[in-house]
This record gives sequence, structure tokens and C-alpha cells, in this order.
Amino acid sequence: MRYEAKQVIYHAGAEPDCVYCLKRGLVKLVSYLPNGQSRIVRLHNAGAWFGLGRVLDEPCEHTAVAVEDIELYRIEATRLKRLRDELPEVYCLLMECWYDYLRRADKWIAEFSTGSLKSRLARLLNFLGEIEMELDSDQIKLLTCEEMAEILGTTPESVSRLLAEMKRQQVLKPLADDNRYRCDMEQLETLAED
Repeated sequence: MRYEAKQVIYHAGAEPDCVYCLKRGLVKLVSYLPNGQSRIVRLHNAGAWFGLGRVLDEPCEHTAVAVEDIELYRIEATRLKRLRDELPEVYCLLMECWYDYLRRADKWIAEFSTGSLKSRLARLLNFLGEIEMELDSDQIKLLTCEEMAEILGTTPESVSRLLAEMKRQQVLKPLADDNRYRCDMEQLETLAED
């Protein structure tokens, strides 16, 4: 299936009859707080499985939204449930995915919720570079300031100011392509440690 940027794949509380495997692109999982504020709690890149709670008949915990144009596979949850008995080695691979998501959640909490905003933003930029498979290792494609603010728990204006500062300091150098930048990885690492 194909989804366009900003298109919702499923809403929190939904009970689709499938789980998803991302073939191409980036998907964000969004949680909505009681005050109506949204927080991006996870980003998935190509190869990631999401909506895995459906294998356990749990409703979707977050709203899944395409960050950019994406392609994904929909797999019936009942087929995955049968894997436990029929192909346990494949089912074990799914368990490894879940474990990886748990590790990423720990990283998300530790790296994007603690420290100065500048260091958290630098860590987020490093993370974006790690998950973007189509770019050179010193390049990243930025999310919008709103999306980065939703991850870091701050305002888009604060993110915009810090990005402008990083551009002035040549930590980020714009490339000709849409929202792609070459990073001074050494400077970015130093900022991430503050």
C-alpha cells in the first residue's frame, strides 16, 4: 500500500485486522496527551514492523502517520498469530522486533527527554542520520520544526532558533535537495554531549 505524507495509517484506539511492515519511507507514532498536545513517541524507518499489538488483540496505542510518501505491507494479524505454532522461527523474529522497539523506547526517553534542548536536538539529528538509509552517513533529512518539537517536548520556535544557530555555525550545511543537510558529525557529537 502507498500513503502520502501526513496521511494517517491508523488512529489510536483503532483495531485493524492487520499489522504493518514499512517498505519505504518514515512513519511517526503520535500520542495525544489529555490537554490535547501531541508528542511523537517513535519513528519507524524501512524494514520496521508496527501495530504489533494487534497480534495480541490489543487496540492501537498510538496514531500512525506517514512523515513522507511511504510504501508498506499489511499483514493479517491472524496469519501472524498462526506463526507462533506453525513457524516459530519467524515468530521469534517478531519478538526480536518488539525487543528492539523496547530498546528504542528506552533510548527515546533517555536521549530526547534529558539534558539541554541543544543537546537533545543534536541527539535527535544524530538519530535521524542513523535511520535514514538512503543518504550518506554525514547527511540527514530534517523533520519539520513542529515534528521535532513534538519529539523533544518543546516549541517549534525553540527548535527553529537552534537549527538556525547550527546552520550559522556550519554544523548543518544545506544541500540542493529538499530539507537535506550535510552534518559536521564531530561538532554534532560535541553538542550532543553537553
